[in-house]
Amino acid sequence: LVTVKKQYSLDCIRCHVTGWQQPGGVCRIDRTEFGEKGINGSGVGRRDVQCEACHGPGSEHVADPTGHIQGKVPPSWCMRCHEPANSPKFDDAKYRPFIVGPGHGQPLAKRLGLAARKMLSQGGQLALRGVPDLSLDLMMRLAHGAMVARGAESWLSSLAGHRVHRYAFSGSGKGPPVLLLHGLGGSASSMTPLVPALTPLSPRVVLLELPDHGLSPRPVGGPLSAREYGAVVIACAEEMARDHGGKIAIAGNSLGGALALYTAHERPDLCAAVAGLNPAGAELSDEAVNNLPRSFPDANAGAAHMAGLLFHKTPWLFWLIARDFARHWGTPTVQRILDDARSGSDRSLGLDVLTDIHVPVLIVWGAEDRLLPLRSVQDFARIEGARVELIQGCGHIPQLEKPALTRRLVADFLRGISG
Repeated sequence: LVTVKKQYSLDCIRCHVTGWQQPGGVCRIDRTEFGEKGINGSGVGRRDVQCEACHGPGSEHVADPTGHIQGKVPPSWCMRCHEPANSPKFDDAKYRPFIVGPGHGQPLAKRLGLAARKMLSQGGQLALRGVPDLSLDLMMRLAHGAMVARGAESWLSSLAGHRVHRYAFSGSGKGPPVLLLHGLGGSASSMTPLVPALTPLSPRVVLLELPDHGLSPRPVGGPLSAREYGAVVIACAEEMARDHGGKIAIAGNSLGGALALYTAHERPDLCAAVAGLNPAGAELSDEAVNNLPRSFPDANAGAAHMAGLLFHKTPWLFWLIARDFARHWGTPTVQRILDDARSGSDRSLGLDVLTDIHVPVLIVWGAEDRLLPLRSVQDFARIEGARVELIQGCGHIPQLEKPALTRRLVADFLRGISG
């Protein structure tokens, strides 16, 4: 509230200050400064939304233990703050499963049931009928809250003439700062599985969201080309190298991997190392390009198709946003990149670029990728000194499908560079 200068607005305080004018609650902002750190170590005192916000004042529970704990919180209780004026997209049925998790009621995974989860892991439109159709926007906001709760910085600024959003985690390592780049149509949250392995090795881990991805605004001039995205990445790398006083490491998935390799070629003075996770950028045949999907008239069919392209065994969480991801795949932002590839413009980085990269390179490739052909690995293997690691039983997004193994491979690679 202080950041947006709303700390004196009673309309805002009533929701953002836990227990405002309630028994045992607070009625002055300055009094929320007192107390120990709240949940996840963030905030102090009663700034954080904790048990009393939903389950009733603890003081009343102490006075009468049998009658003042609301075990089942009705939607009307949530609507006190999530009213249409403040939360126009609030849907209790969609939000509640993400509040009720392990150790706090019944987790969503159990509610799906073993049979449903087995169907989802194997694909199939029938299973989608019993799964909520959650929006990418909702998942992005939930992911945003989770990252901020884990201590991430979050900010908007200009890079290469475009407003972009970034997250950053502070680390304890002595190696180079790390820049993480998501894939086409994705967001920073897809790269967060790598963060726990990187913060012990690096002083700073930055997750960049490309224009019109995640929380980054849509470019004023319309969808960008791959090379325009490359200019944004280079500008980010320049800023990080300037702040750190040395080179940085870059890791990216899919389009993000291609942009990492492009940056290493264009600005080797900025790059200590590059890790590509099923990166785009290898030569593609006409057949491979034509197999890249366009839009999907039916969201269920699109969800099943995209899951089959991206994963060997689809993580069940993906099915929650699979239909909206299929809708998003047909947007101008995504199709601009694919149309350029179909027309022959920016179809690949080119062998002349790949064979002229002279920084340490790791390629991690999910061998069951159905979006990009396995023969792409042959092109990447031609990078001087490149280390190539194939992951069996894994698709296009190894950091999501095989997170532990992918973390270990990337961390070991960067540890070797630092050493």
